[in-house]
Amino acid sequence: MEAVTRFRAAVIDLDDTLVAFDAVSASSWKTVLDAYAEQHAVDAVTLYETIMRCNNWYWSDAERHRIGRNDLIAARTKVIRMAFDELHNNDDARALAEIYTRERTSQMFLYPGAHEMLDALHGLGMALVLVTNGEAAVQREKIERFCLARHFSHILIEGEKGYGKPDERIYNDALAVAGASPGATMIVGDNLEWEIAVPRRLGFFTVWCNHRGQKLPEDAAAKRPDAMIQSLNELVGVATGA
Repeated sequence: MEAVTRFRAAVIDLDDTLVAFDAVSASSWKTVLDAYAEQHAVDAVTLYETIMRCNNWYWSDAERHRIGRNDLIAARTKVIRMAFDELHNNDDARALAEIYTRERTSQMFLYPGAHEMLDALHGLGMALVLVTNGEAAVQREKIERFCLARHFSHILIEGEKGYGKPDERIYNDALAVAGASPGATMIVGDNLEWEIAVPRRLGFFTVWCNHRGQKLPEDAAAKRPDAMIQSLNELVGVATGA
């Protein structure tokens, strides 16, 4: 029997849904900071822990996050400068931020089964819309590098639109270009606020893409998804109810 779905559209996230991005942050920092520590005869553990603390602080605030993700080099320079100041280090923070950015870019990878899953959803007759936050050039480079554009009827990028998740306008834009209602649209992503809480309030069917096997917060009823997947090949089953 041919598979069918009740959904007319899927709104799909990019970073840490299709492409490993935050997932390679720690390993990228470690690679870069271990090399820096060896070259400059500083303690690698102290350097790593200080930068991680400053990094976590920077990205913990929603407004800093919005600004930072739209100028990653500047954000990473600020993080490193904060850490260097704590450690009384006068080295060039931007130079290290650029090295880190190159390393993180090199470590990024497409999650297994991404192309096959997108082809399968398209085969079900679903309109596919990619919605991603971040700088236009950076996100476009990922889309091109991993040959993703061919799967999507529309690609909405925060840096091109001037707004992004969790602004309700971006979800409404996605529905408009897909020609679907919220109830006939599933949204897929890793962020419990951006792809679960806000879309759920708007009436979407929400799917949490949980590659890293994280636990849901016990007190976050509004962030409970309609479905959860830990690998992309599970998504077709969610779409068809299999």
